[in-house]
Amino acid sequence: MPIGWTLTVVILAISLPAHSVPNKQARHQALKALCPIGLSASGGWGDININSAIATIEYGEEWPLRTHKRTAFKVCDFGGYLSSNPDESNNVAPP
Repeated sequence: MPIGWTLTVVILAISLPAHSVPNKQARHQALKALCPIGLSASGGWGDININSAIATIEYGEEWPLRTHKRTAFKVCDFGGYLSSNPDESNNVAPP
């Protein structure tokens, strides 16, 4: 293979982002820890950083920033991360 092609392949390999398979167990543990914190933060879902972390763990970067409270609430409540029993939601009042 000519040096030009080799260089092109190396540049493409470096420039393309690496995509890893999400670790579902790690995401579950992170949401289990963050959701109760988000619920009690600044009077309930009041910390944009915690809410954003919850939304990003669940959906990646594809969620509207202005809905951080609602998105974090839905992930935590419907996902069962606010309940001791993961099959039940707490039916906490939405923000």
